[in-house]
Amino acid sequence: MADKVKLEFTAPKNVKVNYNGITIEVNPFLTTAQQVFLISKYLEEYFNKNEKEENLTSESKYSHLNAEYSMINYILQLKTNIDTENLDNNFYSDTDFTQKITASITNYFDFRNKLNFIINEIKQQNVLDSSVGTVLSNLIEKALVILDKFSEISPEELEKARDAGLELLEKLEKSKILEK
Repeated sequence: MADKVKLEFTAPKNVKVNYNGITIEVNPFLTTAQQVFLISKYLEEYFNKNEKEENLTSESKYSHLNAEYSMINYILQLKTNIDTENLDNNFYSDTDFTQKITASITNYFDFRNKLNFIINEIKQQNVLDSSVGTVLSNLIEKALVILDKFSEISPEELEKARDAGLELLEKLEKSKILEK
């Protein structure tokens, strides 16, 4: 094998985008740190972990619109010279505007693929975590721990175990799994 070579990263130069007669400068590369930040913020919004915010689509379990609009705002702040402080909210819905900006970012498509992969992975894990098999497995595991201690149990501990069992049954009854 040949000698190792040293690579030096050179960020692409800013590009200019024309939108309605206004020239916007766009830094055309999302760094690794920026991608991690954007994914983290997107997931926080999408899965509504920031419960202070109101979900724009209350019928959905996920806050897709909140996440998308926040993502555009963060990209405008990180990658353009646009003053986002008093930006009209309609710009976030203007496909022509957002596509001009995102199309100027060379690794945006790859970034979105990563984001979509992570979202799907989390959704699949959520489905798995709430499946009948997982719930029953957890219940059986807790029951086995109680049975192991049963031989050494005092009347007070027996009462606690009964209460814990009833609590588990109530949780199972309230679970959406049994509704199906």
